[in-house]
Amino acid sequence: GPVAAGEECTGGCAAGYVGSATLTCPADNTAPGAPLVGQPPACVACAGASEYTDEAGLLECLECEPGTFGVPRDAPHTGCEAAACETAPVVPAGVALGDCPVPGALGASACEISCTTGTIAHPAEAFECLPAT
Repeated sequence: GPVAAGEECTGGCAAGYVGSATLTCPADNTAPGAPLVGQPPACVACAGASEYTDEAGLLECLECEPGTFGVPRDAPHTGCEAAACETAPVVPAGVALGDCPVPGALGASACEISCTTGTIAHPAEAFECLPAT
């Protein structure tokens, strides 16, 4: 809401970021919507593997529970997800999925793959099996 002349307010950062600043409305300011005096918040992204903030205005990143990681992966983290693959991966036609741990540990478990009968591995592309000629 509006800040009265001479009063202070604290500005915070959006979810996914941490930081704050104290801003002051100049004592001689009577214009609604006039800028406040002070440095805007220096917001720092919660981007560590297990850091997140799910609400605005926090001063420190929160820690995800053990076995979870911060999401979304390509932006400041606003939540946590389980660090496990709950289902086997979907593979393209021509690829056979062998031994695959389910649930698997994200970034640590691996599945065996091979080409199905009648196809051969194409060396230039991972996961690509071409018809045998």
